Parts: sequence; C-alpha cells; structure tokens
Amino acid sequence: MKDKVSTYDLIKTYFKMKSEQLIAISNQAIVEHSSLKGSHRENLIDIYLKEILPKRFGIGKGMVYGVLGKSKESDLVIWDEHNFPSLKLLGHSMFFVESVKSIMEIKTNWSNDVFNDIKTKKIAASKISSLPQSPNIDQRVQFLEHKVEAFENNEKVNVIFSTPKILPFISFIFNGGENFTIDNIDNDELKNVHTEYPDLTIFLKAGKVLEKQYIYDEDDTTKGNAFLNLHNAGENALLIFTSLLLEKLMINTSFSDYPINFIKYGPIIYEHKINLIEFPVEGQLPGIYYGANLKK
Repeated sequence: MKDKVSTYDLIKTYFKMKSEQLIAISNQAIVEHSSLKGSHRENLIDIYLKEILPKRFGIGKGMVYGVLGKSKESDLVIWDEHNFPSLKLLGHSMFFVESVKSIMEIKTNWSNDVFNDIKTKKIAASKISSLPQSPNIDQRVQFLEHKVEAFENNEKVNVIFSTPKILPFISFIFNGGENFTIDNIDNDELKNVHTEYPDLTIFLKAGKVLEKQYIYDEDDTTKGNAFLNLHNAGENALLIFTSLLLEKLMINTSFSDYPINFIKYGPIIYEHKINLIEFPVEGQLPGIYYGANLKK
C-alpha cells in the first residue's frame, strides 16, 4: 500500500516545482540588454500571478495616481478590474489608487543599490492620497459587532470610522539575498522600516521571504506592535510568499467568501525558522478601521 500523501504535501510539491520552473525560465533571458532581461522576468511573474490569483484581480503595468501624488513607473500593478476602470495607454495604463490592491517591483539581482531603488518607489507609493471612501461591508459588519458587544457589556460604543488606504508594496527578487539578515539592523534603520521597507519581499533563489507584520491591540486598533519577519523557508519560499501576498491583497478587498490560504492546509506552526525584530511605528497603525468601546 502506498503511503498517504497529505494535501499540504501536494501543495508544497506544486510550489517547489513552480519555483524551479520560474528560476529555469528566468535564466533563459540570455540577451545582454538589461531592460529586455527585466521585461522577460516581469512577464514571467505576470503569467504566474494570473495562474494563482482570484480572477477579480487584474495584472497590469503602469503608474498609480491619486487625488494627490503618484507612484513611480510600476513593474506590475495588481488591481480590481471587476469594479474599477483604468485608462489604457500605449504599452501601459493609468490606474487609480482606489482600485489598486498592490504594487510590485521585479528585480533580477539583489544589491544595496537595488534595495535603495525599491525604497524610493515604496516611499512614493505611500504618499498617494485617495478620495474619501465610505466604509465597506466588512467594516459595517464590524461596526455592528462593536455595537452588540457594547450593548451586552452595558458600555457606550464610540466608533470612529476611518478607512485608511494601505497600499501593499511587494518586491520579487530572483537572484541573491543568500546573506541577507535582519540581525544587523540598528535602531536608526529600524525607524525607517515602516515607511521605507516593502511590505513583502521574496528572495526566490535564496529561499527567503521578508514580511512586515502589524499586530493590532484588541481594544484600540490604532495601536499595536510591528514586526519584521524573515522566513528562512528554503524550497517552500514561493509557497510562503504567495500565501502572504494573498493576505496582503485582502486588506482592501471585500469578499462574500474568503479566498483560500494555502498555508492553512499545513501545520499550525511554520515548519521553517523565522527571525523577527520589532520596529517602531509613529502614529496609528495602517490598514484597519479604528474603533473603541468606552464604558459609561
């Protein structure tokens, strides 16, 4: 009798083979022109994302505009093409920040100069201002839950609706990063993590995933803790990256059914080593509406 193979083992095998495929095909960019090499790998990730992401997410290339501010030229833009328009131009598009779920930067090789370029684009993206938005259905449900909880506990509910637009910035690095570590980040650099570091980064060939994680206080969601997590995931790096990417895309998206998260099929605790370090955040934590129940 053959040994039983778990669903999670099959999922891991799929992403391991897909990772090997991405690396192999990326190496087929044998031309010497750097921009052609870059376009080859951008197209490769474009195809991969279209295979994996729910169909409501479109993949495009262009710039993201808000009422104030705009992004740098983006390698890939993940946006809600079912509910929002874009203005298609020759070879790229003009996207509106209200429709955009993530901006992605694709890099062939890792270096300090490359990281500085990513930081510059992340900073520009974070300065885009969107139009005021009404609470979505998820936030309205949360508001009702607050009211019910307050009523049951004989408390006065005082909820201030705010829909801060958090725009996840993602970077995909094909080569390099084997020696990347967070152990030597000093206090001055930690102060820049919130505003300058991508929300999610994969070092594909090195098998590492860097993630910014915000953990909110249950009583006051404007407060909490922020961590920089380095997943030493090895051959499972693409699986971890894709699962975390899906989580990031959910921040500004309402669903009647919550999309599957691949890593939920696995153990409760990650199988790989995670290094983490806490970083400071000035002001309110991003990405969630703010509310509190105040006792009478």
